[in-house]
Amino acid sequence: MIKHSEIKEEISLFKHGFHKPNNIENFDFSSLLENAKKIDANSDDQKSGYSTDIYEYLDEESKTKLKQLSLRLLNYKIVKKYLLFPSVLKIRVLKAKFNKDAFEDPSHAMLWHRDLDDVFSQLKLIIPLNSNSKENGAFSVCSKKIATRDQILIDNIMINKLASSKDNYRNEDIVRVSDETFKKKFSNFIFEFSGDKSELLIVDTNRCYHKGGLVLFEGLERYMIHFHIGSPTNSFHPNMNLKNKNLLKITHYFLGRFVRMLVKIFFFITNKNMNSKKIII
Repeated sequence: MIKHSEIKEEISLFKHGFHKPNNIENFDFSSLLENAKKIDANSDDQKSGYSTDIYEYLDEESKTKLKQLSLRLLNYKIVKKYLLFPSVLKIRVLKAKFNKDAFEDPSHAMLWHRDLDDVFSQLKLIIPLNSNSKENGAFSVCSKKIATRDQILIDNIMINKLASSKDNYRNEDIVRVSDETFKKKFSNFIFEFSGDKSELLIVDTNRCYHKGGLVLFEGLERYMIHFHIGSPTNSFHPNMNLKNKNLLKITHYFLGRFVRMLVKIFFFITNKNMNSKKIII
């Protein structure tokens, strides 16, 4: 298993696809955690394979502080160096509880996968609000070295499990990998993000296989901040939709779509279509 202390901090994002800098300083996380604890999240939410996003239910002071922090992180030298014209696309505050069904049969984000939000890289900046451990669901990421952009890992366990399923939602897990298979194959490339509040992990989720952690015991909870930072061509970029039409958004939309098309054509010409080569593991 990768020990991040053994990786040179400045090059780890470029070499492995993730980076763990120093803790976030000069930011009061305690009031944010207190506010988050007051917001109820049903453990049944975890059945879908995702934690509950409680950001919209936070008080305005907490939201303002998070927006200010996101702008600070956006100006990190390593973020600007890694992404072209980066911008904050989404802020999430995730709350997770123990759910027996999710624990016994994890799905979606709780399985190993890569995101497909852009043809280029994107970053998720992850900060625990409470102590983060394996017991309450540590986030895990694997070095991007294990698979190139034109390769996708297919798990025999998931193929057999979903062979007779008629659940369209669960059938999407056919392109995800179980923890059992992934750790058996790639244990030496995995970094498990266990740490105290205010620590920071930067992950290129388009290039790195990763998975959300499952809360393992009744009564435990996990609180985590996700800052989603991407380039102008990211599908979650506000200007990549035309709900509120204006000249700037229309120009951005068509330019972004044009650039994405050019990249896909390049992948096609070089016979490296994204996720085109299936690797059965």
